[in-house]
Amino acid sequence: MIVPILLCRKRIKVTWWDYTFPYLGAPLWFVLREIGFGDTVTISNLLVEMFLVLMVSELASWIRYGLSFTQSRFWERVSFVLTFSPIATAIFVRWVMPELPA
Repeated sequence: MIVPILLCRKRIKVTWWDYTFPYLGAPLWFVLREIGFGDTVTISNLLVEMFLVLMVSELASWIRYGLSFTQSRFWERVSFVLTFSPIATAIFVRWVMPELPA
């Protein structure tokens, strides 16, 4: 997830938030699990939900890189939404995913 951020430095101003946002989904998922948000967690839940959270984190980084080539105000809005997508995905999958068989 660091590669697209490093590539973005040539096109846009990169802040500390740009380096940290892709990595916030996974720790948030564990916090949500510990406080009991959502159904019971099995090993299958861990694998499926973590895969979804990490894929969204990776895709958000690369989409932001692709959008850095555009010169519109639309880019800023989409970029803002993409930065919170790993967090939103962690909350969403913990909220809707049923308990999967181990």
